[in-house]
Amino acid sequence: MVDSVPEALYSHHGNERQHRLEQLESLIRSAGGQQLESWLNEYLDLGLELAAAAGARRLPALQESWLRRIYTHIRNTAICDHCNDGQRQRCLECLYQPYFALRHLYSGSRDGQMHLRRLSQDLSTVSRYLL
Repeated sequence: MVDSVPEALYSHHGNERQHRLEQLESLIRSAGGQQLESWLNEYLDLGLELAAAAGARRLPALQESWLRRIYTHIRNTAICDHCNDGQRQRCLECLYQPYFALRHLYSGSRDGQMHLRRLSQDLSTVSRYLL
């Protein structure tokens, strides 16, 4: 329900950040090389910032959504065919930031143990695949 979402999430600045996040997703997925490092860093910073803003507004579902989005995108990038070993390793390293943020979020929820178990299994599977 849109009425319950704070106005600040729909602000011009918020839309710009979301648009930039979408641009970075496209850049990270389609390209690589030396630019990947800076794009991943910016992507993580922006995604974590959006999640933190949602958490500060007491919107845990939106916070989880942002964290899962960045985790899933980086994971999927790491296992795609066009990544080389160095890029895969860097993506794997980047997965830990949203993983720990999600872990912290799930530690305070009723269904947290189930979500955390699935998330940990996923990270373990991806790590075995990439290493």
